[in-house]
Amino acid sequence: MNIDKLTSKEFKEKLDKQIIDEKLSEIPVGLIHLLNNSVINYCLNQKVGAKKRPTARVLNNWIKELGIVKVDANDKGKIKRFDILESIWINILVELRDFGMSIDSIKRTRKILFDYKVRNFTVFKYHVINSIINESQTLVIFKDGGARILSTENYIYLLNKGVFLAHLSFKLVDFIKPEYPNHSFFEKFNITSSFEDIQKMKLLFFLRTGKYQYIKIKLSEQDIRYIENSKMFLNNVDAINAVSEWNFVEILISIDDDTQTIITPKI
Repeated sequence: MNIDKLTSKEFKEKLDKQIIDEKLSEIPVGLIHLLNNSVINYCLNQKVGAKKRPTARVLNNWIKELGIVKVDANDKGKIKRFDILESIWINILVELRDFGMSIDSIKRTRKILFDYKVRNFTVFKYHVINSIINESQTLVIFKDGGARILSTENYIYLLNKGVFLAHLSFKLVDFIKPEYPNHSFFEKFNITSSFEDIQKMKLLFFLRTGKYQYIKIKLSEQDIRYIENSKMFLNNVDAINAVSEWNFVEILISIDDDTQTIITPKI
């Protein structure tokens, strides 16, 4: 194979898709169910407004002229028009432009993160959720826009082995945090075997993001604990023990004025 073919756009896209397909095919079944869960998707699809950066002029250029930010047709012109994943991407994009990355390279990075789908979700969505409920993830971006996301532990291991070409690296959670001002990403919630049960993963998502109005933990018919934030939960020994042992009647999570979800332990 000649060098021109190896460096062609078509070859790079084929290689990118192959790597993403292999990565997404290894995702545990339980996590696949979570990624397709209607409640989780409801939270991710909630719309947020633009931030101080970039400016409105730059942002509109990214949307209309360059196509490196996407907006649903129904949300064009609205104040709140970006879903959570797109807003996280904008946070990353600001940094990439500060580093002087070219638009062509950014377009390749976006294509890798958002365009290749397996089982109705993207590699970006998978790693955002994985960063929230499981382990730290590192986004690695090369000069030509090639991008990979690795667990931070694996990234450090490979970095020490000297296997990477020159690249930018970002802890994904640093770009997720601004979307969840009440987050508790660095707290350890003792929910045993959480990745064996979608209910446990769903609860962990809300405890980590703080994206709820309140949580009611019914320990028994006579004992209900009202939780307004993760700090209240961590200070409630009975609630911690009940969740850790997965021994409660039910947990009601009020997401907003219109939406609630209920978690019940398996009998």
